[in-house]
Amino acid sequence: MYQPAMFREVNQVVLHELIHDFPFATVMVMHSDGVEISHLPLVLDTTKQKLIGHIAKANPLFKILSSSAAVTVIFNGEHGYISPSYYLQPEQNVPTWNYAVVHALGVISLITDENKLMDILDHLQLQYDVTTTDWSNPKMSAQLKGISGIEIDIRELQGKFKLSQNKETDEQKHLVQQLAKSNSTSDVKLAEFMQDYLGIKPELIKS
Repeated sequence: MYQPAMFREVNQVVLHELIHDFPFATVMVMHSDGVEISHLPLVLDTTKQKLIGHIAKANPLFKILSSSAAVTVIFNGEHGYISPSYYLQPEQNVPTWNYAVVHALGVISLITDENKLMDILDHLQLQYDVTTTDWSNPKMSAQLKGISGIEIDIRELQGKFKLSQNKETDEQKHLVQQLAKSNSTSDVKLAEFMQDYLGIKPELIKS
């Protein structure tokens, strides 16, 4: 990934937070016929530096993973269009796109043990819910036959947070203020993300 120094993020806590907050990932595995891409919710286990999830056995990725394989996983955070009109000096700026993204590079393998698969599914569910599935229910346990767990051993995390760090503080504040006033929910979320990341105090961006 192209990473200009001013946009490179190496703080593991920051990278982990983005993965946790934006867990729906793009998973890419190279194989003899090209590249297989899947879109999957994943859970980060920071104690083991692993990502866990599951796939349908009907997914072509299941057959590809008969043996462990190198994988690239992409987590996209907030992002959005930045108009020159958002700056204090529009005539001095060009359109651009702000975004935050994390790439996880590692090795992916299947988890076929049913007990481990249930643990993975429970872990994923508890990230969003207050209960877990009753696997003693035959109708529920029958669902396990059609899926497999996956585990990704993370070898490297790469972060790129392109959030106007190349602009002066006054320009950053004005830009965030304009995004915060937008009718677009995604723009407002980007404004909040930038405000937090850049350390802009809330009172400084009020209209």
